[in-house]
Amino acid sequence: MPLIGDFIIGTTAFFLVYGILKKPSSFLWGILLSWNILGLIDLIGAIAISLSVPYEPIPEIDLTSLGVRFILILNTFLQISCLYFLFKNEVKNHFHKL
Repeated sequence: MPLIGDFIIGTTAFFLVYGILKKPSSFLWGILLSWNILGLIDLIGAIAISLSVPYEPIPEIDLTSLGVRFILILNTFLQISCLYFLFKNEVKNHFHKL
């Protein structure tokens, strides 16, 4: 059932973007922080599963198991970057201005 986490994280992104653009608040900043941490945990879990469970390449999209792991690791660094930017003063001020 690992895809359920991906589905939840992905579908809630639309609501969070709307909140960022229309109603920034300290509460929303906390939700974004939690959301990014959950996304990071989900990615680390996906990497762990890809390393511990043998699986075949995905020929439909021309990805080998190494390619899948590379994409997961790349996304993990992107997620860490997002967490870093959440703590930058300009971003925090955007959400705490009210």
